[in-house]
Amino acid sequence: MTKRNFKKRLAATTVGVFLCALGISLCLQGNVGLDPFGAFNKGMGALLGLSLGNFQLLINCFIIAAVFYFNRSLIGPGTLITMVLVGYLIDLFSWLHSLLFNFSPGWLTSSIHLIAGLIIFTLGLSLHILADLGVGPYDAISVTIVERFPIPFRVCRIAQDVAFMSMAWLVKAPLGPATIIMAFFIGPLVTFWSRRLVAPLLGLPSEAVR
Repeated sequence: MTKRNFKKRLAATTVGVFLCALGISLCLQGNVGLDPFGAFNKGMGALLGLSLGNFQLLINCFIIAAVFYFNRSLIGPGTLITMVLVGYLIDLFSWLHSLLFNFSPGWLTSSIHLIAGLIIFTLGLSLHILADLGVGPYDAISVTIVERFPIPFRVCRIAQDVAFMSMAWLVKAPLGPATIIMAFFIGPLVTFWSRRLVAPLLGLPSEAVR
């Protein structure tokens, strides 16, 4: 990997992490629920008296230990950026949103937050994964399975998200339309962004996207 190429990929994964956090915070502030993993973290954090950022960092440490054992090649600078920053960026963006906007969520504002959050989150996730500088702990679960078994990413991701959504429901997490929609559409939307925009942007062949 050339120095120029590394900088391009590092920029892509950093922007991707920020977009993921922004997308999730928009869903949270629009009162439409969180993504399955974020909802699970929010619910478990509330049970343990921890913020979303603090609990997400804690569980990411456990996940990354398992990823290191099964597929350490997935760990890189992008992994550490995601592991440390995403939860705290969600807290930050949510705080900034509450300062800048003062409204009671209605169907229109909630719908806008849901659509914008879903688009921004999946675009960020596509950037982060295809930058190939190490994926986030949660994303590494499905990536590891896809590399070991002939399963399309979108199918594997749906199964993973549905499982975490179920666990989030068990811990009385803040579920909503976004949680259900993301559970079934994150995989297909990430694949869409990867093939149509991110792969060409990073100079990757479309065949690299499963």
